[in-house]
Amino acid sequence: MSIRKAQYGLKALESFGLITKEVRKGKTDIYELSDRSEWKPPKDDEKLEPERKKVSEALSLRENQAKKAEEETLDVVSQSK
Repeated sequence: MSIRKAQYGLKALESFGLITKEVRKGKTDIYELSDRSEWKPPKDDEKLEPERKKVSEALSLRENQAKKAEEETLDVVSQSK
């Protein structure tokens, strides 16, 4: 990731209230997570829905793959006994 892209990401997180920034002149800034009560909902919530769906599907797929791998491992172990 480029430095500029990371800066844009930090700025976005700050605009949503997810992080706070402490500016220190002549030193690096300090970023901290904000309390969840300070988080703001995204402005374009409807635009985020397709991305949320993709993430949800990817997590489900990963979970199913992990379950399948665990079942296969148990089968191999039980066959070796």
